[in-house]
Amino acid sequence: MQSKYVCIVWDWNGTIINDVEVSLQAVNDILQKRNKPPITLEQYRSYIDVPITKFYDNIFDLKTEISFEVIQREFNDAYHRHLPERPLNDHIPQLMQKMHDCGVRQVIVSSSHQVIVEKNAERFGVKQYLDAVSGSDDHFVGSKVERAVAVISKITTDDFSKVVVIGDTLHDCELAEELGADCILISTGHQSKEDLLSTGKPVVDNGKELEKYLFV
Repeated sequence: MQSKYVCIVWDWNGTIINDVEVSLQAVNDILQKRNKPPITLEQYRSYIDVPITKFYDNIFDLKTEISFEVIQREFNDAYHRHLPERPLNDHIPQLMQKMHDCGVRQVIVSSSHQVIVEKNAERFGVKQYLDAVSGSDDHFVGSKVERAVAVISKITTDDFSKVVVIGDTLHDCELAEELGADCILISTGHQSKEDLLSTGKPVVDNGKELEKYLFV
């Protein structure tokens, strides 16, 4: 079995780690604390945007009602409180090991904070398969493009046609298009399957289904 790619760019949240329900709970904790009604999973997925402040503009007035710094602190506290002991998406660790054994370079390029991604990748047993982790240096969840270019070029290739981005949001698709890389999207993450299908990229429902797109 031979891989189609020399490098996989993994997203973290919603792709490797199954944390959409955890994130929803964390957001609803913030709302409950302020006597606001909870949002549904459908609302959550429709609000997701980059930078993440656009998400919160749907539920708060960030100029007068609450600061993003307070949201960031309360979200992180609630997120880690709700995070289960085994939160990885089914079959993803096994697939990462298989790609590693085939000599495929693997990197995480995440909008989440570098320290948090590195810590959890190690905690949940997937850091051993990775050649690099590139997280954000702030909590604003901005664009991943420049960091992706830098880390891929450093460890493997400048030919991005041999690279695939695997993620769960429209921003991951945008990242792949800017790189000139292939893209595969996972439907169980932070954006709705309907939105992902609108990209025209392959959309899978689980890690097992993902595997068939990675080998020739």
